[in-house]
Amino acid sequence: DWFEIHNFHPFEFDMSGWTIKDKNDNTFIIPDETFIDINGYLVIYQDETLFFEQFPTVNNKTGPTFFGLNNEDDIIRIYDENGILYQSVHYYNQFPFPLSADGGGNALQIVDITKNINDATNWMESCPEGTPGTLFVSPCAVTIAEENIAQQIRVFPNPASNTITIILPEAYISKN
Repeated sequence: DWFEIHNFHPFEFDMSGWTIKDKNDNTFIIPDETFIDINGYLVIYQDETLFFEQFPTVNNKTGPTFFGLNNEDDIIRIYDENGILYQSVHYYNQFPFPLSADGGGNALQIVDITKNINDATNWMESCPEGTPGTLFVSPCAVTIAEENIAQQIRVFPNPASNTITIILPEAYISKN
């Protein structure tokens, strides 16, 4: 589990001593000297080993929180260094929230930060595994391992509108 905080202030933002709590009051205090650059992100992760294996290039991160976020129903609450509630979001795994983020490998992504972040219709499915520490850009970048078979398969017309024709060599056609 991980989530990120985006700095919309026109200055570097000091998160030192801020507190993160979930629905069950599990608590994580953001360490001293933790800053978010202008228009930057701070990623807060649960499990250090899993996060570093999956996202080794994410730089501005903190954790581990030692508690996870419930896939079915949870609240993320952010308190400032004086213990005053700054922001909270409640999510759950029922429509109209996107259901693919409930253990399906996708993250939730806010649609419009100027709107209510507790409105389920203001959330969408993110790229598989999310985009921690960076701006979400659609469509998702997907890497596909390709085999060089340009001489073997013909696809036309390209680009196509409604219909395409695929010609396979006889060796690739299954006959049952």
